Amino acid sequence: MAGASLSGLPLRVLANLGENASLTKAFSKALRRKQDLRVAFGSCHFHDGKQDHWAQISRERPDLWLWLGDNIYGDSRDISVIKAKYHKVEFGPYAQFRRTYPIDGIWDDHDFGEDNANKTYPLKEQTQQLHLDFLGVSQEDPRRFQEGIYHTREELDGQIKFFFLDTRYFKDEDKGKDATLLGEAQWQWLENEMASSTAAINIFVTPIGFLLNRLFVTEDWAEYPTDKDRLLECIAKYDLSGAFFMSGDKHFGAFIKRSWQRKEERVDYFEFQSSGMTHVAPKSQLAAVKKLYGKKNTVIERNFGKMDFYHQDGHFFMVWSLHSLESHRFLSRVFYLDDQGLWQRP
Repeated sequence: MAGASLSGLPLRVLANLGENASLTKAFSKALRRKQDLRVAFGSCHFHDGKQDHWAQISRERPDLWLWLGDNIYGDSRDISVIKAKYHKVEFGPYAQFRRTYPIDGIWDDHDFGEDNANKTYPLKEQTQQLHLDFLGVSQEDPRRFQEGIYHTREELDGQIKFFFLDTRYFKDEDKGKDATLLGEAQWQWLENEMASSTAAINIFVTPIGFLLNRLFVTEDWAEYPTDKDRLLECIAKYDLSGAFFMSGDKHFGAFIKRSWQRKEERVDYFEFQSSGMTHVAPKSQLAAVKKLYGKKNTVIERNFGKMDFYHQDGHFFMVWSLHSLESHRFLSRVFYLDDQGLWQRP
């Protein structure tokens, strides 16, 4: 399906591109053809919930589907219970979807084992293998033999690099500046991967929110400020091109922007949050959601996210779209690589 299916997007974005005729022409041409890569993703997927979304997502014909956590609600210390819940999804409408499209992803607390679970959860070795089975990971994959399911994935000949961060396996019981979310083994791996990255876009996939502070009863990186600062400092240290964030967990979809000091300048960072494939936040919370995130930045119905990537006439574009599963509503954001090698939003 061509990117031009984003009805109403081109005129608004092309106007914002201003006087750069080459960029405007390239983006206009890109939207009239098939994207080079389409990645769709979602999170918070109740195994007993409505499963009609797979047909709708399939109509977008993604090149890759990413699970972002709470892919089932295992919530048990009986491994047979968790396994049965995975099977309920695997042998439902999702079965045809997973046979058709490549699958990857990460877990969060409910598929790790328990609500707000941390490194003390006793069945984490067993649930790791169950989750890797669910993702269709081969028996030879390094994730089968390491502690935790963190990993990277490269697309478009290495121009896009996804860093899948495990925020459960090593998570300390306590929170605060002396606590860790990722654990030192994962940090050493992550720094090595960042140091070696030559990607134009580096996307950090984190099940829980990164840029904003805690909202309602959700968990966030803000509760582990040392780890949060360390990740931002490493992005600057290794001078990563196009650092973006993806997240789930909060039971609504959103585009988030926050600025941080990076070396000698103030830099905008963007996070794409898609959450609530089968259920969303209660109505009593929606006013606060719209106030904190902005009505034009949120989708409060069941939703999924989509990223389209284009190379056109020497230019590189990325289009984010956040889709309601209950209506035709969607939000979009466009980014492009400028002549200085910096990612910009029109």
